[in-house]
This record gives sequence, C-alpha cells and structure tokens, in this order.
Amino acid sequence: GINAEYMGAENTLGISEQEGAVGKSVDERYYNGLEQTFRDKIEQKTRNGQNADATIKRLFRVFDANGNGRVDRAQFARAIENFGLVMPEKETDGLFRRYKEPSGDYVDYNTLAERVMLV
Repeated sequence: GINAEYMGAENTLGISEQEGAVGKSVDERYYNGLEQTFRDKIEQKTRNGQNADATIKRLFRVFDANGNGRVDRAQFARAIENFGLVMPEKETDGLFRRYKEPSGDYVDYNTLAERVMLV
C-alpha cells in the first residue's frame, strides 16, 4: 500500500532503526576519540603558564580572516591541521558539524574552546 511505499522511499538503504542507532553510537565514539586527540594536541601546543582555552583562541585567530571570532568550514580545516590533526575530509566535516553553531555555518572558537576543554 501507500504506507509501505512511503517507508521504502524513506529507508532505501535497508538499514533498520537499530542498525542506524548503532552506526550513530560508533560515530559518536569515533568523534569522542578525535576530540580527545584534539585535546592532546592543544595541550602539546599550550605554552607554559597559558591555559588551553587561550591556545585554542590564539591558534584559531590566525585563520579568522575578518576577526569576528568565527571560522568557516575551510578555515576550521586549516586550523585543526595547524594543531596537527590531519584527517580525511569526511572526518573534518563531522568534527565541524559537531562544533558549528546551530544558527549558522561557522564555528565560534570561543565556544569551541569551552566545549573541547570541558572534560
């Protein structure tokens, strides 16, 4: 019937809700791991007597072309590479989506500093 066709159109990959949830939790664990690596890199780049928040802000500010405290996707990618996190584009996209502001397609690195270093 119509209902079956609708369901088929919605889930063309044949993935059950349970499998989808497992995939999301694997992604979540993966990005949690990336975030920990990001934290480690930040700690390595933190100068004596500085806190990690200041390190994030200092290094992201370099890529913030107009100085508004925000970086777009391309600037974000360059900034995290500068931290020593080199990864495929898909992972960079995932990390960007994790931190981007709900109201726009950018990362506010002051908020990012708070979120990443909140262990």
